[in-house]
Amino acid sequence: MNLWIPVRRWLAACNAAAALLLALLLAGMAVLLAGRHYVRIDLTRARPYTLTADTRRLLDALPGPVRLIVCLGPGHDLHDDVALLLRNYAQATDRIQVEWVDPHRDLARSKDLALRYDLREPDVLVLDAGDRRRVVPAADLAEYEYAPTLSRSDERR
Repeated sequence: MNLWIPVRRWLAACNAAAALLLALLLAGMAVLLAGRHYVRIDLTRARPYTLTADTRRLLDALPGPVRLIVCLGPGHDLHDDVALLLRNYAQATDRIQVEWVDPHRDLARSKDLALRYDLREPDVLVLDAGDRRRVVPAADLAEYEYAPTLSRSDERR
């Protein structure tokens, strides 16, 4: 009976090693599958990171490739919001191609774009769909609300 104790310990160690190996293999397969079948879910209450059904229909109805040239530096107020939105667009369809240009650092590319698209200001978004082109200034990319806040003296009037 005493001879079986070392054998049982060895079998228990082998069992634990096999279980650990199988757990690592299962975790690796889950990571591999998750990487190949990527799904994003917006769990926020306001759902700001979800494209609307109308936007998805518009992206699906694009007749051809659309090239978006974003001329915003990383320090611009709208950079992060525009980057998130365009990343969502690019993930929704393969017809959207996004190119980022920092107009304050990449001067040669900025000059080339200014000549090609007749740009008047450095912070713009250029939409190029073959023979159709549009330049949107950064100021037109967002709506700002400057509603004055009421103070107690204003409420009494």
